[in-house]
Amino acid sequence: MERISMRKIREVLRLKFDAGLSVRKIARSLSIGHSSAGDYGNRSTLVTCQMPVDKWHALIGDPTLGDAILDRLVHSAYRIELQGESMRRRATKLTAAGTSD
Repeated sequence: MERISMRKIREVLRLKFDAGLSVRKIARSLSIGHSSAGDYGNRSTLVTCQMPVDKWHALIGDPTLGDAILDRLVHSAYRIELQGESMRRRATKLTAAGTSD
C-alpha cells in the first residue's frame, strides 16, 4: 500500500462516507491507487464489554439475533480478554491504604 498523507486519508473518508463516491472515483479524483482508496474506506469497530463473549447469547435472549450479532462482531475481530483484578478496585485499595487522619 502506498503511503499517503493524513490530509488525503481524511479526504478519502469524506468522499466515501459523506459524498458516497465509489472507490474508483475517489482514487481517480485524489490521484492515488485504487487499493489505497479502498483500504482507507473500511471502518473499524471497537466493542468493550464486561460480559464474556460466550455468555452473550444468554444475555441477548434471541438465538438468531445473538448469532447475527456475534458473527458480525467476532468473525474477523482481534479479541483481547483481560484477566485479573479490576484496576478500579486496585486504585481504591491504594487510596484507602494511603489515607491517614
